[in-house]
Amino acid sequence: MKRTMFLKAERIGYYLKVYPSLLWILLLSIITIFSRVMLLVLVPGPMFYYDSYYYFSQASDFISKGLIPSDDPVFSILLGLWIAVFRVFSDPLIVARFFTITLTLITSFLVFNLARKFLGDEFAFTATTLIMLEPILLSFSITTHNDVFAMMNAMLSLNFAVSQRRILSTLGMPVTFLLAVWSKPFLYIVLGIPLILIYAYRILKSKKSRKLKIVVLLFGLTVYSLAPLSPFGQQYYYTQTRFDPITKVKIFLRPEIIQFVTDKIFLITNINFINITSQALFIVGNLLIAYAFAKRFKRNGNVVNQGITEFLPLFMLIIVYLSILTFSVFTMGYRIVGGTVIPDMDLSIRYVIWPRFAVLWINAFALWEIISIIARHRAAET
Repeated sequence: MKRTMFLKAERIGYYLKVYPSLLWILLLSIITIFSRVMLLVLVPGPMFYYDSYYYFSQASDFISKGLIPSDDPVFSILLGLWIAVFRVFSDPLIVARFFTITLTLITSFLVFNLARKFLGDEFAFTATTLIMLEPILLSFSITTHNDVFAMMNAMLSLNFAVSQRRILSTLGMPVTFLLAVWSKPFLYIVLGIPLILIYAYRILKSKKSRKLKIVVLLFGLTVYSLAPLSPFGQQYYYTQTRFDPITKVKIFLRPEIIQFVTDKIFLITNINFINITSQALFIVGNLLIAYAFAKRFKRNGNVVNQGITEFLPLFMLIIVYLSILTFSVFTMGYRIVGGTVIPDMDLSIRYVIWPRFAVLWINAFALWEIISIIARHRAAET
């Protein structure tokens, strides 16, 4: 018996030595699942929203009546299949919650995998833990809403985009990007532009001829630009507003609206110290990223020779600023009183899950760089 336990412990030690990321992934899994389960236990009453019940109802109709869901059918069908398999163990509402908890766990692995390519396992664990404990993501990850599903697909598309496996990157990114946009259309801008920049960088860095690079880039930009003009894009857009995009920019791109959206994104908790610290780290992150690229450009004369993962903090900054712009212009509700458009100055908290993910990534990056600078300074003194 003791020998068997010793062999098992030895085998576990071997795997942790060969695959050191496993320990961090295990700790991350415990934190992600434990925090969600504790929230289910401690918060009385069902933390469900209208949309959550709607998706649950679609999933139930799919498994009981065979009705194909009309809204985000992929998410609703997967939810229905999950309920059909696991409802023998518990109440369907509880089973449905664990579906989104499972999606959150998968998302945490994807965030970790992306982050570890940039600064290693320790940074990846720090950044992913901060993101997984973000209050709004925490609350929506125990409801049957499609926000976590959208985030999971968004993270999949980013992982595919930086993957060195060309076929996987070429086929996987478009599918997961479209699934993410299908769930959350604002991701067409907020996620789409960073993905375009990633592929533009990879094309420019490739060894293909200059003419072929230009043709591929122009083709990709044309497809991306014309997609919103498709019948699906037009139908969705004009069910949300009566104004064309240019008019929306003129009406809603105001300082007070931008300030309102920015506050929504950066006021992470009700604790001022945490909010101020997060904002300070974000500013430091901006400066560190600008300094790093200026230093590399001065040394090398360009920044194209850097690895794609070196640009991840910059892409996260772009996501934050695109979110502020997109939410200010395209998601703000309004009323028309006496021929005057009056913004509602209201933004659903669901929207800020994605930009807060990027903000917390930048926070972790800034914190990590500050600690590294202090460590190097102390090492130099000794």
